[in-house]
Amino acid sequence: MTANNYPRKSICVYSHLYPTVVHPANGKFIHDQVQLLHEETSLDIKVLVPTPIALPFTKRKIKNSAPLIHDPIDAERVTYFSLPRKHLPKLIQKSLIKNSRKHIEQQNFDIIHVHWLYPDGLCIPAFKQMGYKCILTIHGSDWHQTKHRKSLRPLIKQALTHSEVILFSGPKLKEDLESTFPQFAAKSRVIYNMVDETIYQPPSQEEKKRQRKHLSWNQNKLHSLTVANIRHEKGIDLLLKAIIYANEFSDIDFHIIGGTRKDKYAKRIETLVKKAQHQNVFIHKPVSPKTLLTYYQAADFYTLPSRREGFNVSLLEALACGLPTICTDVGGNKLIINNQNGLIIDKTNSSDIHKTLLKLKVKLENFNPSKIHSNIVKDFGKQAFLKKLLSVYNSF
Repeated sequence: MTANNYPRKSICVYSHLYPTVVHPANGKFIHDQVQLLHEETSLDIKVLVPTPIALPFTKRKIKNSAPLIHDPIDAERVTYFSLPRKHLPKLIQKSLIKNSRKHIEQQNFDIIHVHWLYPDGLCIPAFKQMGYKCILTIHGSDWHQTKHRKSLRPLIKQALTHSEVILFSGPKLKEDLESTFPQFAAKSRVIYNMVDETIYQPPSQEEKKRQRKHLSWNQNKLHSLTVANIRHEKGIDLLLKAIIYANEFSDIDFHIIGGTRKDKYAKRIETLVKKAQHQNVFIHKPVSPKTLLTYYQAADFYTLPSRREGFNVSLLEALACGLPTICTDVGGNKLIINNQNGLIIDKTNSSDIHKTLLKLKVKLENFNPSKIHSNIVKDFGKQAFLKKLLSVYNSF
């Protein structure tokens, strides 16, 4: 049975993270899933994007007012009252439900697919009361940043209780939640994130040279790429401590692409970069997905030093581009990395990152980019993802 042979259904995708014209990389993987459903199935899709009300003339207001990407599906914002640091969650829930109701009432949705436990999941009990079946996808940060907050515990439990199915981006995330809420194990499933193999492909040697020239990268050096926001959980400090004084990495330039905040951690990273003995660390601001592809195809290998992950999409993209990869043993990384495509960093510390980088440098020429690409597509390509998601949609 092909994807288009399934019964026609109407799906509402509900996610506060969704790409905009100004920030096309934010929530890109949600947009990719919506696009895949639109292109490969006969499902009717509507996208709602919960957006906090922001004060006029602030950076937050500019960000929250940026036009959503409407290709191929029109996306619509749902504004609501919010407070920083998840204060007064019941008040936030009330506002979110009230304003979401205006967009959802009178709609004949078969399923509302809610992404993110917080704040989006706060609406699930109300959606269920309105007669809708709800699927909840938990991605990682939404669980890790809420699980220890006592004020959120009853609201989280309500969201899980009223979900028909709970999806996780990786098994460790599923196990972690079930250790707190074992009663929901029966309706929990893992569906890994996907990569679009038609876009992310290994370059030829000539293409790699062209991409490096375009980025003004040194053609005579190796290049490591990391795509991660400058936050403590992403472990950028661990990577920098492993490399900034190491003579054995003087022939490697380390490129880190990610957003940053004006906080102590960002200042710490800035200080470490300045200490790099060989001036071989480069922090790049976030770029569009199209430009990011250029970075993937210009790099020689990929480095992911995270302290915590769900199931990292950039890791899949790097591998689909044929990049050998080293990453820490967190989240779903060990399910992806094997001796054919990279190395796992045993312990999340600078010393082990240093050792693993040395091992990868020695083995680098032994990796086959085409084989790395084909193996990742088999398990994490578009069709593998679509088959699993449609089986959930059509299970009730």
